[in-house]
Amino acid sequence: MHPKLIHFLPALWALLVVNPVDSRADQIQNESLRELREVQAKVQSGLNRSMAATVAIHSPFGMGSGVVIDETGLILTAAHVYAAPGREVDIIFQDGRKVQGKTLGLHQQSDAGLIQIADSEENVWPYVEVEDGSFEDGAWCFALGHPGGVDEERGMVLRVGRVLEKRRYKMKSSCELLGGDSGGPLFNLAGKVIGIHSFIGGEFTDNYHVSMEPFQSHWEAMLEDKIITRFAAGRGGFLGVASTSHTDGVVIRRVLEGTAAEKEGIEVGDIVTSVDGQKVQEYDTFNDILKQKGPGEKVDFTILREDETLKFTVKLGERP
Repeated sequence: MHPKLIHFLPALWALLVVNPVDSRADQIQNESLRELREVQAKVQSGLNRSMAATVAIHSPFGMGSGVVIDETGLILTAAHVYAAPGREVDIIFQDGRKVQGKTLGLHQQSDAGLIQIADSEENVWPYVEVEDGSFEDGAWCFALGHPGGVDEERGMVLRVGRVLEKRRYKMKSSCELLGGDSGGPLFNLAGKVIGIHSFIGGEFTDNYHVSMEPFQSHWEAMLEDKIITRFAAGRGGFLGVASTSHTDGVVIRRVLEGTAAEKEGIEVGDIVTSVDGQKVQEYDTFNDILKQKGPGEKVDFTILREDETLKFTVKLGERP
């Protein structure tokens, strides 16, 4: 492990020096210690490659981090790091090399952004792969980045934690992010990128990352310098309901007259349990999914009505 990174794993190191004893409680603790040792070994095994592909991004418009994901020098980062396509930025590698990059397109709602290294002195850049499979909540992960920019004395910052929550475009982890971390990579233990640091909430565990979904869904458009602008509340297709979280999903509290929901027979008291096959457990998830759908798109709903499970396909309307 890089010597400057050791002090960023205090909890792991503290746990690993506990002496085993024979009580049942300590046996359980020892099982946890074995898991921590396994996690530590997996992080260490691919850390040099992960660090080599993690870069700092400096420009007149701000600073952040990013990660190179192919040999041509294509970088995943957070859209708010650069805000618009066609801008020149400095890319700084872990070994100190500085090269020029050009910002490409972005996806505003999710905060996904792309940058292409413009320098052609090297044909192959250090890079890591992107995870295109599924993983469960609770999976171990680790975060890298240059919070506040490159600091030679401090080095790159490593944090180890778990995935706490997944949504289509967002995910939350216990890897504590710092100011200026935006755009840095979140890895699984195989060293593949699963998220890009986006923003920090108010609690220790409120560390939010862009998932790989918006990159994969809008890849070609972003490479063509396009800005995908379906963004925030008030945009997207219109279902026409008022709803709140429920223990089984999201319960419909009101159906507006003349809307898509009314036309297809959705009723007050219905509980939405999934949308387009994605399980719905709270209002925020339900709202996020619908904001990603445009007017005229057909959306599949699974609804619990009393003791019966019903299927609806609704063509979303225009938002008034």
